[in-house]
Amino acid sequence: MKGKRFSEEQIIQVLHDAEALGNVRDVCRQHNIAEQTLYRWRRQFGGMEVSEAKRLRALQRENAELQRLVGELTLDNRMLKGVLGTNWSACLLSAKRRRIWSRCITPVSDAPAVSWRPAAVPNGGSQASRSRLS
Repeated sequence: MKGKRFSEEQIIQVLHDAEALGNVRDVCRQHNIAEQTLYRWRRQFGGMEVSEAKRLRALQRENAELQRLVGELTLDNRMLKGVLGTNWSACLLSAKRRRIWSRCITPVSDAPAVSWRPAAVPNGGSQASRSRLS
């Protein structure tokens, strides 16, 4: 079970009390905390003011969120590489090749207007209709 969360102001106040009294056990008993907690706070927040302690905690939360995001993106990246297999570099090369060819081919607006349908078979109709007639 997680213990009580202390605010930055409370932590700094406990550290000032411990510094003023000099007796760690009495301060810990007064504030109902373990000695190890006081020593950890002293190591982490020793010599700080309240505003600095708040800024430190905000940076720690932001850092944790960024690490979580990096972890998720790394998993996505590994998953995509796994799906593509060992041939993922070939996909990149084909995309590069397509880009190069698209620069070489004239755009449709500059090309003359030509029908893309196959030319009509002479003597009327397509080959399929001629084979049915015979």
